Amino acid sequence: MNSNDLQKIRLLLNDLSETERPLVLSKEDESGYVDCPYSDAAINWMNSNKLIIQVDELESRGITIQVFLISELGRMLSQFQLLADYLYTDNQEYFITAGNLIFSVLKMYNEYEIEPLIQILTQEEQEAYQHFYKTQIWVTGNRQTETETCETNKISIDDINHNGLINMFSLSVLLGEKDDNDRRTTDYVLKKCLEELGELSLELQIDAGLSYKEPGADGVEGEAVDLAICAMDMFALQYPGLPPKLIEAEFYKKMNEKLEKWVKTLGM
Repeated sequence: MNSNDLQKIRLLLNDLSETERPLVLSKEDESGYVDCPYSDAAINWMNSNKLIIQVDELESRGITIQVFLISELGRMLSQFQLLADYLYTDNQEYFITAGNLIFSVLKMYNEYEIEPLIQILTQEEQEAYQHFYKTQIWVTGNRQTETETCETNKISIDDINHNGLINMFSLSVLLGEKDDNDRRTTDYVLKKCLEELGELSLELQIDAGLSYKEPGADGVEGEAVDLAICAMDMFALQYPGLPPKLIEAEFYKKMNEKLEKWVKTLGM
């Protein structure tokens, strides 16, 4: 989708959401849509990516009439706009309400289904949701754990939020998307993960007195960080086109899901 089509799609989805009207289009054989201000590619893109849903199709004198309705996912564009509008205002109740609605809908879709919607969001809208997610979902869900960790290690919540994982995912985006070059393939990054796993294993053997070699300068903790960096880079590769902040949000979301699973598995 080119930028002109994406802008038209934004305007159309906003109109459909506000007016609650159906989108009725006429099509002549294989010649495409008739008297339509939107390209065939744009209509097909919205339909295939679940932003609009075809609900009816009629045939009349060689003309096919198609009827579309905006989907629940498509409606979220207007909520993202509200989220951005209320981000730095005193109306935090509206900000949280819009964010909760978006979160409740997005969690019903996987990351690949959400990606087309993200493509038509502005940078401000993406940052507004990132702020909502970190302050209302991630932080709230982990407040007790974070507080205990901070009391033990004398690290403030502000430090955690300020640093986060944004540096890691900024580097991943800078290096390139998946398959951009021979070093941005899953096979290559997996190879680096295995290399770092081997180095971590060696450090653990040295630490346990099972190897004649001298400990490395980074030690076990340094090799563990190297392995984590490679693993998070593999994670980032799965989100082509996303800015670092949204990759970070997706990571926190997945991490929380996994932590809940581990808590249940361990019977804690």
